[in-house]
Amino acid sequence: MPAPRQHLFLLCLLLPVSLSYEIQLILVNNCNYSVWPGVLGSAGHATPEDGGFHLGLGEEAVFDVPSWWSGRVWGRQGCGFVGQGKGELRQRRLRRMLQCKGAGGAPRRRWWR
Repeated sequence: MPAPRQHLFLLCLLLPVSLSYEIQLILVNNCNYSVWPGVLGSAGHATPEDGGFHLGLGEEAVFDVPSWWSGRVWGRQGCGFVGQGKGELRQRRLRRMLQCKGAGGAPRRRWWR
């Protein structure tokens, strides 16, 4: 039977592996068409994936962010990007760029009367 000191040594070896300071954001496209998610980190937080990428039907994207990460993720559709990530969007808020690189637009607003 291993001595308690050996158990403590093994615990100390495995502890850093179990203490994770990252979380995974998992985005899945369940739509019947392609989407181009936009991602923007809040002030002082990194913007994952340079701010945007393509997801085909049924595809998923998984990326790690710090557990304290704050930001927003939104869907875009009807995009037609060409070389250098530039193209046409039906939603003009995003400056016609696939990867916003931190240059996010104003969040959607709803006006109630």
